[in-house]
Amino acid sequence: PEWMSKYVDWHQEQRRILARNDNATAINEMKFMVVRCIKNQKCGGLSDRLKPLPAYMMIADLANRVLLFHWTKPASLEEFFQPPENGLDWRIEGTPVSEEEVRDDRNFVNG
Repeated sequence: PEWMSKYVDWHQEQRRILARNDNATAINEMKFMVVRCIKNQKCGGLSDRLKPLPAYMMIADLANRVLLFHWTKPASLEEFFQPPENGLDWRIEGTPVSEEEVRDDRNFVNG
């Protein structure tokens, strides 16, 4: 859908701003939506986690948030998937979101 293409373009621009690290105001004002699955958390199986991805994208789009995923259960998501070139880079790496914030139970969507 068109909204999804626009969101991916916007998301890519936000990641470029983060990578350049030359606009402190924009970076400080940037908001994130982190979907996580970590140790000692009930997350369901892989299909349970993948089915809601379009809904997560829509929520992030409507809320103007950079969508990120942090799945470490049963292993790091990066061991199975890598962001596609010219696609949505969902990794926490390269963002101001810290590992401690990811582990905090407040303000996170559990995937």
